[in-house]
Amino acid sequence: MRKQVCATYAKRETIQSILIGLLSLPIGIFIASLVISTSILDFFILHFAQNLAYIFVILFLSFSGVYLLLSGLRKLFALETTDICRFIHAELKSKGVSLTGKEMLSLVDNDLEKGILFGEEKIVIGQEWLFVQNAWGKPIIRLNNICKIKESKTKNDKIILKFINQQGVGPVTRELSTTEARAIKSHLQRNIPDLMF
Repeated sequence: MRKQVCATYAKRETIQSILIGLLSLPIGIFIASLVISTSILDFFILHFAQNLAYIFVILFLSFSGVYLLLSGLRKLFALETTDICRFIHAELKSKGVSLTGKEMLSLVDNDLEKGILFGEEKIVIGQEWLFVQNAWGKPIIRLNNICKIKESKTKNDKIILKFINQQGVGPVTRELSTTEARAIKSHLQRNIPDLMF
């Protein structure tokens, strides 16, 4: 999982956007053709209230399809617009201003390739970065930006960790065992002396 995790994340995000966009458009057009084929007069005059829901669905699918498709194509040609690059850029602050999307992904991926795997290989901690696969929220945070680790216990005695920066945001893990959570916290505490729990 360590190899090219950020580049893979960006690729998956782009592909999902394009595929969902491509799927939404024909569905919207199909529903529109079904509704309109009932006859224009019937559609607009006799059952306007009923068909208002159809109009909303058609517009929503069409506009969201176009937006997601264009967004995916933009991400394909400008990596800087992907979520992962925006997250990395925010973590780098002024240091990341001149980096391209490819350079940002490379910078983080190179650090994570030498990192340690935790949580059934879903969490990678490098020398400077932490990446959480399938995180709730943003998947990446710079180690020196972590101010606090918040721990929540689930009903089935599992642990969820949230790595918080100065703005109060950061990756949130899925459920971990107590042993895994303790190992992650102790590893980070050795690398970040001012870390709060």
